[in-house]
Amino acid sequence: MLNFLALTPILLALILLAVFKVPAKITLPVSFLLTVVLAFVFWEMKPLELLTFSIVGGLRAIDILIIVFGALLLFNVLAQSGGLDAISKSFNNISKDRRIQAIIIGFGLTSLLEALAGFGTPAAIAAPLLVALGFSPVAAISLSLIGNIPATAFGAVGTPTLTMMSIVGDATDLSGLPLVIAILNGAAALVAPLLAVTVLVFVFGPRGRSFKGKCGSVLACVPFALFTGVAFAVPFVISAYVLGPEMPSIIASAVTLVAITVAAKTGFLVPKKAWDFRKKEDWPESWNAKERVVEKKEGKKSVSFVKAWLPYIIITATLVLTRIPQFGVAQLLKDVVFSLTSIFGVAGANYDFRPLWIPGTVFILVAVVTYFMHKMKGRAFGAALGKTSKQTFGAALTICFGLALTQIMMNTNLNTSGLPSMTTMIAEMFAKLPAAVYFIVSPILGIIGAFVSGSNTVSNILFTKAQFETAGLLGLSTTLILAMQCVGGSLGNMICVHNVVAAATAAEAKDGAESKVIKLNIPPMLIMTVVVLLVAFVAFGLN
Repeated sequence: MLNFLALTPILLALILLAVFKVPAKITLPVSFLLTVVLAFVFWEMKPLELLTFSIVGGLRAIDILIIVFGALLLFNVLAQSGGLDAISKSFNNISKDRRIQAIIIGFGLTSLLEALAGFGTPAAIAAPLLVALGFSPVAAISLSLIGNIPATAFGAVGTPTLTMMSIVGDATDLSGLPLVIAILNGAAALVAPLLAVTVLVFVFGPRGRSFKGKCGSVLACVPFALFTGVAFAVPFVISAYVLGPEMPSIIASAVTLVAITVAAKTGFLVPKKAWDFRKKEDWPESWNAKERVVEKKEGKKSVSFVKAWLPYIIITATLVLTRIPQFGVAQLLKDVVFSLTSIFGVAGANYDFRPLWIPGTVFILVAVVTYFMHKMKGRAFGAALGKTSKQTFGAALTICFGLALTQIMMNTNLNTSGLPSMTTMIAEMFAKLPAAVYFIVSPILGIIGAFVSGSNTVSNILFTKAQFETAGLLGLSTTLILAMQCVGGSLGNMICVHNVVAAATAAEAKDGAESKVIKLNIPPMLIMTVVVLLVAFVAFGLN
């Protein structure tokens, strides 16, 4: 009974969002209150500890909100300067086919951003870029999150996998773990672009098109979608085998983005007939943005192609320089830290704020540089700043409640009842299953961890130890089960509430868009999970 109660906050959030379409700004506070009640009544946590870990969750929301604020500020500055118009034209010059645009931005760009920055950055940048091209915010968010998945297993410079390996420590030889993760997540990468195109065509395509016609639109894009998946999966697996977990996402994403951009520009494997979604006047009201993106050009001249793209080029170069350990900059940035330990005297209630390490800081600085580079007027930058502040404030409470919920669930082991934490009890519930069933369930635990926490790294922190011990007890391969946990955490980011809320804020989606996105992304997530399970069974078996 208690094992099931531990799962109820997650189930409630999923049901409210996906079934009843309740906005995240209502769903997460309600789920948070349920978590507090359960922790107080059944786990017998003290009020001080409940308050403290709620505050820790709010503090950790600062990191995400800085990313959202920075991504939005740069986007709004470009909208004011005319740079956004130049970026939109550049993509239209590469391809006017919406399927190709979705793959280049929603898969190629988001994968690179995930490999370099992580922490919800990819969708927060890619979604508003797609909106600027004319995509519905709902479509933009969904596509960005689907395309973000392949790089998430290794995340920002291998962090999720390295964290997992450090938790297990010397308990077993995990030298082959990066390769197994790469093979399984590479399989997901092969189908992710095609699944994104399928969602785009069937949900957002022209009205009145027959099922056969929609299938034809998807099939026409199969060669380009598979080319994209292969361009990612091959260097992903090879670099994991040769270099370990730090570099595969960076190398594979960079190769993919260059390859598919060149292919689209030259017409290689591109469908002969360009595809477009339904006319805006036929969109349901919920698909529209809260406001139209109005681009106000400063001066008589438009911003050049180079100047328009330069802010994102600077961001990419800066992230490469600061994220790859070999350059020696990463640790210097991490060492600038403001720490709070044992807040209110509660053990484990800690918070470290690293302002120079948060990707959002880079976005903010580049937005300021863009103001001077694009020779904007002060009032234009002020308008961008005001709009950004308003947008970010709208997401703040939602994200704070979500992270507070996570912190309480993780720390319910600090109680007077002697019970383990909610997350441990969820793992224990699944550990009672037969070995063959647990094999199927193992990535689902990773998905649950990411859905709750918004991070593959945190998902691994929550469930790695339980997955490792259960695999040993059931006679399953510990390396394979840990790989399934990590890949599951990657897939869970498709429906993670925090990432959806951050992207919805950046894309100016209307209230309730989060539930639509999660509902749209559940089928692709399940399909990729099945693909991963099949590849795992065929390639490695159960032992």
